[in-house]
Amino acid sequence: MKKAIDEEQGFIIRGLSIESAEFDAGDRMIKMATKLSSPLPTVILKWLRKDAQPTLSAAEQAKSFVDLPVYLNRSRKNLLCSVTVPTGGVPAHTWYQRGVALFAAGDE
Repeated sequence: MKKAIDEEQGFIIRGLSIESAEFDAGDRMIKMATKLSSPLPTVILKWLRKDAQPTLSAAEQAKSFVDLPVYLNRSRKNLLCSVTVPTGGVPAHTWYQRGVALFAAGDE
């Protein structure tokens, strides 16, 4: 995190949560979960140009990563952005069927 701050890359977000999955800090990827919602650790996000992203084949991309929506709150009415998250080989359609999403705020 200090490197990101020193190099002024991205921004730090605290308090995000994920629904229908959980984040495995050891493997640094999402995994299936039995509980509905889990808090996420502090994350650093940065914008990347599509042409600057690592070049993976479409099949490799689909197996390794999933694009998840980030909503303002659990009502899912206000989409803020989407983030690409490593999955450890679980296909993207599995995460979409489960309705996995990230949330910036609780149910207030």
